[in-house]
Amino acid sequence: MPTKGKKNQKGQPEKYGEMKKRTNFTLTPTGTAQLENLAARRELSKSEFIEQVARGEIPIYPDALTSMEKEVVKKHSSRLLLFPMMN
Repeated sequence: MPTKGKKNQKGQPEKYGEMKKRTNFTLTPTGTAQLENLAARRELSKSEFIEQVARGEIPIYPDALTSMEKEVVKKHSSRLLLFPMMN
């Protein structure tokens, strides 16, 4: 996770060893508010939240995980999941 309060040097990879590329997409106002809420709950920027979801660091739907992904979640059970496990 990037150092809190430390801004990335332009042109220098920060966390993932590669440069980020600007990507634009469109959301409804409700989707935007949800994204802001979910990112804020983890003290992440919207961009970093999406990055971590895309990399599988934040599982989207735990019930839809493969058995291998479930093992990773068990190993790292101290991490918050996007949605709680359903019993």
